[in-house]
Amino acid sequence: SDWAGSPSSPGSADTLFCQFGTVEVPAVVVSDSEVQCASPPHPKAPLRTRSSVALGLVSRVLGGSPARTDFEGGGRLVFTYVPTPHLAAVEPASAGCTGGVPLRIRGAGFAEDLALSLRFQGQESDEAVRDVPVFVESRQVLSAVSPEFPAASVARVSLVTAGTPLDAETLVFFVEAEPSVVA
Repeated sequence: SDWAGSPSSPGSADTLFCQFGTVEVPAVVVSDSEVQCASPPHPKAPLRTRSSVALGLVSRVLGGSPARTDFEGGGRLVFTYVPTPHLAAVEPASAGCTGGVPLRIRGAGFAEDLALSLRFQGQESDEAVRDVPVFVESRQVLSAVSPEFPAASVARVSLVTAGTPLDAETLVFFVEAEPSVVA
């Protein structure tokens, strides 16, 4: 196959693998210019800090030896493993239904480049999910604003990135009824 900048075409006789450091995983050729593969776990997981490895593409012809290929321009790519962020506490742990309350979220592994948001999910499966943006104050502290809820309830709070949950870990957040004024 011609590997000068792009992976083989779908249906090629070559078998492709993405190589993360020394670990190979199957690659799926999506098009003449795109290959997808799932990153393997880092060998020293769980991570406390970021760790980078070389990322390459390996081709094997049935019965032949592997051939490592470079990406377009002859360069190598770098893949960076990041620690999975996790939640420890949300303060305050309650707010009124109208939302708008500043929140401070404590945990670990927060980074601006992860595009994090907080997901508020009611206890009942039919309750709406509310994702709210966060501001990364530090690797241990996020800030956000509580969302609006239609009624008092108990919500689970979790971290998401691009709408995908990062962790099964959730915190409890109480949504309180707003006081009514009686004349």
